[in-house]
Amino acid sequence: LRAEYNRLVEGLALRGDLSGGDQWLANPALPHDILKEAVPGNIRRAEHFVHVLRRLLQYLGGRLDTENVEKESPVSFVSSLNSQAGIEQKTLKFCYDRLHSLMLTLEITDTDEFLPIQTVCDFATLVGTYARGFSIIIEPYDERMPHIP
Repeated sequence: LRAEYNRLVEGLALRGDLSGGDQWLANPALPHDILKEAVPGNIRRAEHFVHVLRRLLQYLGGRLDTENVEKESPVSFVSSLNSQAGIEQKTLKFCYDRLHSLMLTLEITDTDEFLPIQTVCDFATLVGTYARGFSIIIEPYDERMPHIP
């Protein structure tokens, strides 16, 4: 399997279909400058990271407690999060990595029960990493169950 993979990569490189080379293959979705950044000091310690997650969840819970559909850009969402919960954009950018590191440290193998917090960290990382290309839509009710928030 490894030999077949190497042949495939070499073929793509020879044809010129593989721009970016090995660095792109290692991390196809993250820009190069993000990979060089260090995890912010305010989430290096586990208890500090958990505290940041608690503030993030409280903020999201407050935002979801609305009667109207809201649409917001990532920049305004991060600005609002920073002013109301004190969480900076750079901290959001590293939520996924920090949660992954914490779960490895705690030797958690059954990650299914942590799927909701992983989803929140994925969202936080996307919002912290990309300033454009999508919108954040907050819908208080699902159309299929309009009586359940």
